[in-house]
Amino acid sequence: MMNFNMETAYQGQSLSDGLGSVVSGAGVDVLHSLCESASGRDDDGSFEAVREWLRAHNRTESKRAAMAAAAEYRGEYDTTALHLMCRNCAPPDIVDMLMTVSPAVVHSTD
Repeated sequence: MMNFNMETAYQGQSLSDGLGSVVSGAGVDVLHSLCESASGRDDDGSFEAVREWLRAHNRTESKRAAMAAAAEYRGEYDTTALHLMCRNCAPPDIVDMLMTVSPAVVHSTD
């Protein structure tokens, strides 16, 4: 089993208290970074980091608004989190969460 490197996923920023630091991150680019780093395998923990971020941002109305903004964020090559999850063969539950949070992102092209 390959271990997911959260330090790499979060672009080298300090993660002294582990996953909680990433999960609590409010920046719209955090979700994008996690999705970019997720592998095509669900057993290395990388998809779990995405799930945890989405769950953590689905608890209050203001966090749901931040989650929608993160789902719509466009990174390099105009990709959204949904684009990255499809590219990385994400489990269906993650794809469903992203489409539910921001249905408009389904129609966006990269």
